[in-house]
Amino acid sequence: MALPTPNSPRSFLRSPPLRAVPHRQHINLAFLAVRRYGMPAATGKICTWIRQIAAYERAPQKYHYTVSRAWVEIVAHHLGTGPECADFDIFAARIPHC
Repeated sequence: MALPTPNSPRSFLRSPPLRAVPHRQHINLAFLAVRRYGMPAATGKICTWIRQIAAYERAPQKYHYTVSRAWVEIVAHHLGTGPECADFDIFAARIPHC
């Protein structure tokens, strides 16, 4: 069963538990945060959200600041090279890491 792609940070937070959230959905959250808040504010937002979700799931060890920050910076960099990209699926198709 494929998980839905979130259209907003709020829909991401209503997604299945963290243990079931795939990498692509985390990248989508970074994409939304960078587009909405810009860098470096997106880093703080993402880190806070993921840390809170991990704590809620009683799995705080799943949160890693350096990894979260790195992915936000990678997403921001690629958005900077194609800022007209407003659709996550198009963005992800351009980036092999997603």
